[in-house]
Amino acid sequence: MVSQKQCNSKQALVRLWLHESMRVFHDRLIDDQDKGHFRNILRELVGKNLGSAVGSPQDLFPEGSSIIFGGFLKPGLDPQDRPYEEVSTAPNMPHGSLHAGCAAVSVH
Repeated sequence: MVSQKQCNSKQALVRLWLHESMRVFHDRLIDDQDKGHFRNILRELVGKNLGSAVGSPQDLFPEGSSIIFGGFLKPGLDPQDRPYEEVSTAPNMPHGSLHAGCAAVSVH
């Protein structure tokens, strides 16, 4: 679960929402056209409902970027104590840390 410490801004909350929306809906779509349409819906929703409060939807959710959240960046901690946080760059991921509990969201 994400704590307030890891999700301490409107942008962070929206990025988490985008990540979770992609995990729940986008990953189940089977063709690129539907996936593109879904990404456009997310951008439209962010722009319409949050607008200037979080910045441009294109800046928050740019084409070709990935939004990754996971609880695997601190492998020495007990699983229940690991923060579920955004992964900003792939090199920060511990070797062998990708597992069923985390996934990359590719935004094309």
